[in-house]
Amino acid sequence: MIESGFPGFDITNWFAIFVPAGTPAPVVDKLYRDIARSVKDEEVVARLRREGGDINPIPPKEFERFLEAEAEKYRKIVKESGITAD
Repeated sequence: MIESGFPGFDITNWFAIFVPAGTPAPVVDKLYRDIARSVKDEEVVARLRREGGDINPIPPKEFERFLEAEAEKYRKIVKESGITAD
């Protein structure tokens, strides 16, 4: 994208597992620990890498900050581009 005239282009795909708002923190933490442990399994890592994936489990509080940063990035893109819903 940079070579096409879009310096600073930084859009990546990512996947996450969400739980309903209000899920108790101990439940969220247990899910995170279990999922983080499972994606460290050698077979899981090998499969995801074969399919082009990069595994980076992010703790829940850090993920909240990541989501806000992603939302701000796209708000800026929409504002600067003049994109509208209609």
